[in-house]
Amino acid sequence: MMAVFAFMTGVICILMGLLAEMITRTFHESQNKAIYMVRDTRNLDGKTSAD
Repeated sequence: MMAVFAFMTGVICILMGLLAEMITRTFHESQNKAIYMVRDTRNLDGKTSAD
């Protein structure tokens, strides 16, 4: 009986973690801003190293 309780508790904790991840990603997406910032950019003029 105790093993079933421990197993179910573990499953619930994993599901709560997945739900929190989904909520966090949805929140960041709804903010309409990047999660990270680009410090500098390189090779944006359309040329590649083979040109």
